[in-house]
Amino acid sequence: MIYQDRSDRPGYLIDRAIPLLPRIKGGKAYQKHLLDAAYKLYDLIRNDPTVLLHIQDKTSVHREGATRGVLRPFLPSDLRHNINALVHLLHSFAHIASRVNDRLTQIAIPLARDAFVGPDRLPLQQQALSQMVYALAVFRGKGEWAVLYPARYNDETGIGLRTRLELQLPFLDWLLLERLVFVGHPTPKAPKRAVAGPILRIKSDDEGYEYIVPLNRDLLEIEAILPPLNAELAKQRISLVLPCYDLFARHFDHLGLQGRRSLYRQFRDEEGIAGRLYGHCIQTLPSAIRPFLQINGNPSIEADYRGMQLVLLYAEAGITPPKGDPYLLQDPRLPRLYGEVEEDQALGRSLMKAVLTMSVGNTNRQETVAALSGYLNAETSLSPRLAGVLYDIFWSAHQPVCPHGNWAEPAWKKLQYVDSMIALRVLRLLYDQGVYAIPIHDSFIVQSRHEGKLTSAMHQAWQERYPKAPIGIRVTRPFVDAK
Repeated sequence: MIYQDRSDRPGYLIDRAIPLLPRIKGGKAYQKHLLDAAYKLYDLIRNDPTVLLHIQDKTSVHREGATRGVLRPFLPSDLRHNINALVHLLHSFAHIASRVNDRLTQIAIPLARDAFVGPDRLPLQQQALSQMVYALAVFRGKGEWAVLYPARYNDETGIGLRTRLELQLPFLDWLLLERLVFVGHPTPKAPKRAVAGPILRIKSDDEGYEYIVPLNRDLLEIEAILPPLNAELAKQRISLVLPCYDLFARHFDHLGLQGRRSLYRQFRDEEGIAGRLYGHCIQTLPSAIRPFLQINGNPSIEADYRGMQLVLLYAEAGITPPKGDPYLLQDPRLPRLYGEVEEDQALGRSLMKAVLTMSVGNTNRQETVAALSGYLNAETSLSPRLAGVLYDIFWSAHQPVCPHGNWAEPAWKKLQYVDSMIALRVLRLLYDQGVYAIPIHDSFIVQSRHEGKLTSAMHQAWQERYPKAPIGIRVTRPFVDAK
């Protein structure tokens, strides 16, 4: 079998690798997953057509042509030693895969005889380790799993580099799904729990400095759900079971699930303004990974009110919202901004949502257009001068509920207060059924088995406040059957 020599690439440098870990560490559950994964991968390797094709084939490097070893048949008598070698390789691979910020990709593997003798010898059989290294190098599964970098010695510098295996994406995905890759590998620390503070708070600012003070009053009847709900939320076991390594790497800094497991209600400047629920560590997770939350070992779902801010404007005005997607507007000025393909429609919707968000956050058209100009400049390739056009397009379609001219203050102050009251009612309805939900403003996360109870409670809480105003509910589920 012939390998392309990649030793001149930066990936061959020593700072991308760690030595093969000589000892297996981690808890009993992890070590069981490790052993199970080794047997599973061993079966995949010894039955792989590409591996079988290269049995008794010499392993060499393209440029040098030097023999590196021979892939032997997989005999039953070698099983124990081969599994032991594979366990050590998987442990080392899982370790570098779990250390995303270190940008490690390779394991340096000693194959010379002197690594297997003496007091510091590896607890492995030399022939078995070589066998599994060469087998992984040719194993294909659903693509290339590992790249072999042969050992090298520089006569001029006297520096030698051991044989290396570099992880490829299919192998990383497999390690993750086998529960071998996780934050803090191999012995993760228990999540830090923030000390719970007052349940009612007021957030204010003074010359740009924000501060929070407790609101000292008795809980309202609708707020009385928070203490007993917090007691139940504190008992929940929260975990993330991601379906692919790319998600793990991109969102690595959010995976520790550190912080509070309880809620508080926070007003802005004074009581009656805003009042949304904050505090639970799940609320800071990116939306891309929230579908893969598990609560007490069970999958979760998230349900949210569709277009709640806009629908609230219509509901407060006593007007029925127009049918169809309120953000996908037909206007003769729009084709100059984006076309009609799906990606362009998504851009158009995001622009219209930005108009709404900035409109409810400002008191007039001038302030909103200025904020929207900054958004276009920072977040899109569109000209900031289009801000006024986008504003006029959106509010010409929703003119009856435009907050500018109809509201004395920015609309968000009341809208957030109303959605917080609805959220508190949803939490109460669910709690009384033994369901303990985690709110994220206008959405709620529960175990997937409680989906029906959640959507029913959301409809009931909305209709109690706005019996004549319809609203939709969207449910987000994992798009992959995560293991």
